[in-house]
Amino acid sequence: MSLFKKTTWPDFKTSKGPDKYLEKLKLIRYSENTIHTYCNAFKEFINYYSTRKVEDITEVEIKSYLRYLVEQRCISTSYQNQAINAINFFLRKGSGRSMEGIYSARSIQHIIKAACEKSGIIKNVTMHTLRHSFATHLPEHNTDIRYIQYLLGHAGSRTTEIYTHVTTKGFDQIKSPLDNLDGI
Repeated sequence: MSLFKKTTWPDFKTSKGPDKYLEKLKLIRYSENTIHTYCNAFKEFINYYSTRKVEDITEVEIKSYLRYLVEQRCISTSYQNQAINAINFFLRKGSGRSMEGIYSARSIQHIIKAACEKSGIIKNVTMHTLRHSFATHLPEHNTDIRYIQYLLGHAGSRTTEIYTHVTTKGFDQIKSPLDNLDGI
């Protein structure tokens, strides 16, 4: 007996709601990775309530689904956030609704501004600044560029390499492979 519900994905090309969902993701120019991630998470969500119209699913049912993902599927925090964002995107862009307790971009910016004022930071800080800082510090902690690329939703590593600053931290610890050729 499996803990997982049998999954059969709806066809985005024939399902009116998801087709509009995909169209809106592309229109807003989300990266291909983000589109792929959101579509997969959204497909899983609408499949979970396959006998219902997606527009009729209530906020309580959405929270129940998210609990299912965490408690029974044991998903990662990252996937949980992706599922929330995928569902919230549909609610905001597809139906005009929004999930209670999920922060809007405007709310997050307000929180960032208040935190900057409280800590005495004068420089203008945005969500993009935090994203950039996050990406910049990951290589300093030996995070592989491919992981950073995935986390940022970049299609290619070139974008990630431009986006992240090259740090000189740790340069003194880099050894040339030629240093190991002593006996040859």
